[in-house]
Amino acid sequence: TVNIASRLESSSIEGEINTSEESYVLLKDYFEFEFRGKKEVKGKGLIPMYFLKSIKKEFSRDGITPNEKLWEIYSNLK
Repeated sequence: TVNIASRLESSSIEGEINTSEESYVLLKDYFEFEFRGKKEVKGKGLIPMYFLKSIKKEFSRDGITPNEKLWEIYSNLK
């Protein structure tokens, strides 16, 4: 996991949040993503990567700030 996180970071572009497919699957209902394609990762081969772009409109005040609905979902996950 740590190695993949490191590879995601080194494969990213400044100012972007690069995520794995596993993170995308867990978060896609709440956030907007942009598929980057499959990128070569040392020791892992080609893995799908996504840029996190914004919070989905129904869970956000402004695309950046979570609204109460998202905070409620988050609180229930604990």
